Amino acid sequence: MAQGKQNARQKMINLMYLIFIAMLALNVDREVLRSFEKINNTLETTTSLTTQNNNTFYDNINRKAKDDPDYVPVKADADKVKATTSDFTSYIQGLKTELAKHGEYVKVKEGEEANYNALQNTEPIVELFFKGDGGESGNKKAQEFTKKIEDYKKFLLTYAKDKLDVDRINKLFDTSKPKGQQTWVESNYYEQPMVAAMTNLSKIQTDAVTEEGNMVRKLFASKLMEDLELKAYQPIVMVPPFVRMGEVVEGKIAFGAFDNTLQGSVTVNGQNVELKDGVAQFNVDAGS
Repeated sequence: MAQGKQNARQKMINLMYLIFIAMLALNVDREVLRSFEKINNTLETTTSLTTQNNNTFYDNINRKAKDDPDYVPVKADADKVKATTSDFTSYIQGLKTELAKHGEYVKVKEGEEANYNALQNTEPIVELFFKGDGGESGNKKAQEFTKKIEDYKKFLLTYAKDKLDVDRINKLFDTSKPKGQQTWVESNYYEQPMVAAMTNLSKIQTDAVTEEGNMVRKLFASKLMEDLELKAYQPIVMVPPFVRMGEVVEGKIAFGAFDNTLQGSVTVNGQNVELKDGVAQFNVDAGS
């Protein structure tokens, strides 16, 4: 801009520049908000699809438990995983509903224009987590929210069997205080635009149902692998095929494992022999 005394024309040009810059900033803000809204919608869709996929594993476990008593303990654990995750994600959904109500946010269909005043409103998250006792560090609702996450993480860790699972769960549901911040809630939610806060909450839901799937799949897979282990044993006697009278013969006995649940048939010398309880029995002509 020109320095010193400016004529009316120059002032008009400067004003147009300011308006142009403001319009660019407004457009960028709208694009950022639109991106957050798309991400939030994608996360909600992913959560729904993952839940449907998890239900197939629950159905399989339920069917196995009806037919095989050995699967009843697995079903009990799976039911606990499902109920705990459902309670946790429902709690998060309740927070999202409160946010939407405070911010007059209405989810739009594909192709419709969003209410950008509602999307960029920071008052709903401040009202939810930071009004009242606690201030910027978080009120009672914020503390409750943090504890819900910590409790769910502890629950998942009771089923985590290896270091990769433990590290992943600790990272996804980490509520430790970031450097320079009073609390985790302050760092992640203070004065956030409503759509950003909504997206962060949706991500927690997605992480929860994803970990739910990981846990229930491992419960089911571990039991299946256990069933594949050989549980029946048969003594195997090993002696030389020919012996002389009076000769000391060394004999050995070993135990061979087999799956006594196998049924069907096997082929021996071109003939089908019934396989029952993991064993096929047939006659051999020893001749003279």
